[in-house]
Amino acid sequence: MTEQGPFPRNARYRIHRWLLDVFGRLDPGSALHREALERQALRIAGVPGFLDPTFREPLERFLESVRLEARLNSLGRALTGSFIRRCLVNRLSLEQLWAGPRPAWPAQSWPSRPPLYIVGLPRTGTTMLHRLLAADPAGRPLRYWEASYPVRTPQRFGTPSAEGVRRAAAVTMINRVNGLAPYLKGIHEIDPLGPEECYLLLANTFISYGYPLQWDCAAYLEWLDTRTASDWTEVYRHYLATLRTLEGGAARPTLGAQVPVARSAGGSVAVVGAQCDLCADLS
Repeated sequence: MTEQGPFPRNARYRIHRWLLDVFGRLDPGSALHREALERQALRIAGVPGFLDPTFREPLERFLESVRLEARLNSLGRALTGSFIRRCLVNRLSLEQLWAGPRPAWPAQSWPSRPPLYIVGLPRTGTTMLHRLLAADPAGRPLRYWEASYPVRTPQRFGTPSAEGVRRAAAVTMINRVNGLAPYLKGIHEIDPLGPEECYLLLANTFISYGYPLQWDCAAYLEWLDTRTASDWTEVYRHYLATLRTLEGGAARPTLGAQVPVARSAGGSVAVVGAQCDLCADLS
């Protein structure tokens, strides 16, 4: 039976799919079980464990939902496992850098100047507006390569934390994705060295509406809708601390294009935002 789908599958996609059908089981992470992915991330980061284990429940919920509902093929499982492993390495690397789950709160956890956020529904022009604002030399946009690798890449050799290595890894990743699925550029073109939305930073918490936008995971979405204001406050504290880490000593404000925020998240975003002089009506 030939594979049916809304988009064409090129030869590169089919070759990768065949190779993963044959050899994909050699990667324990492709089964999308939290314990295996966590062990892989710990080996990459070279640390004995996570300092903050609160990510485990949301990650477990997401992975279980994807395994049961998403109907991923071997390539989909491999790409999902790679994404989750990268997020886990990011968490570990940030914990090492902060010497704790996050920097001393709140003094070292806010961006030095209030970020400018763009909040909107998908396909309403938020990306275009974000990139227009990011072209202002007085601004400081969040770039794809640093959102993907805020501290280091998942490679276990060389200098994975070097800026040049992180940039090159992002370029390689986007070139690979574009090679496998060229049609994605028509949906949301990504410049690996250019500005990008901040959903990648939120993904490191595993409590994010960015996941249901990219995966079929209805059970996870249902669970996500029950998160409390306290849950979302912790999510955005981690997010803001990561922004502070990325801006370093920059004097220019950071621009962030936010993924859609559900009603249940609105209260906590307003609280967190107010404390960094950010005003947004999310009602």
